[in-house]
Amino acid sequence: MHRFLQKVERALRNPYFELVLAIILMVCGFAEAGQEIWGDIRSGQLGAHHGVIAFGLAHGLKALSSILAGIVLFAEAERENR
Repeated sequence: MHRFLQKVERALRNPYFELVLAIILMVCGFAEAGQEIWGDIRSGQLGAHHGVIAFGLAHGLKALSSILAGIVLFAEAERENR
């Protein structure tokens, strides 16, 4: 059981999984907010769907930073091996 939990944890911490999750959250938030999102924000009528969008954006930025850090490390290692 311990091995299974480690595999699940590793899968859930994968930056690509987090990026997909962020996209899903943002799509759901925008679908719920509809076309009135900017009007809601201007008038101060914020709802849960606005929070879902913000949470998705935060997850996306976190995932992108992890992915970009991995690409930079890979490029540096590639440069050193030449």
